[in-house]
Amino acid sequence: MILTSAQKRQLHTTLKFRTQPPTVWWFFRASWRVYAYLGILGGIGIPALLWAGLPLASAFLAGVLISAVVRDLKFFGRFVAGWPLSNEITDWNRVNELLNSSESAGP
Repeated sequence: MILTSAQKRQLHTTLKFRTQPPTVWWFFRASWRVYAYLGILGGIGIPALLWAGLPLASAFLAGVLISAVVRDLKFFGRFVAGWPLSNEITDWNRVNELLNSSESAGP
């Protein structure tokens, strides 16, 4: 099987989780660009909508941004809580085989 670069990165990350389980904080740090974008969008959009006299639209935008963060927090928490099971049932030899065969095949 030929792996894409994204699949290789995902497998390497998963291998790291084998020895050091993931944390919710790790996921937030790994996704910092998304939260920076949301912060910029909220920091500009909410005051701009208030200034334009659209308080409901401003509140809606704030709710959308907050709900995106809460959704991610719940997803990350579920992933972290379920990791021990995933770690137990993953065939780590197969993961290493895929990475080794893909890396020997070239980029």
